[in-house]
Amino acid sequence: MLLVRRRAPDGSYLNDGDRAAGVFGVQATGFAVLLGYARSVAGVQWDRMEAGTLGEDLNPWAGEMFRTLQTVDPQTPTELFPAGSG
Repeated sequence: MLLVRRRAPDGSYLNDGDRAAGVFGVQATGFAVLLGYARSVAGVQWDRMEAGTLGEDLNPWAGEMFRTLQTVDPQTPTELFPAGSG
């Protein structure tokens, strides 16, 4: 992306630093999610699969996320429907 931006003509879409920051943010988030998922699968999930215990209990992250979301009490339309949510 930096190489493309360096060669972009003045006034083009890639000349704006805010747009580039958005692209890098999306790429970094995707990489972090994929890396975290792969780490969980390669570590915990494979060990459980070999032991024959995969699928015997609930995902602990799902329960924790549910408990966290239960504490949210939106007060304004912006809090209820954030920008980009739908």
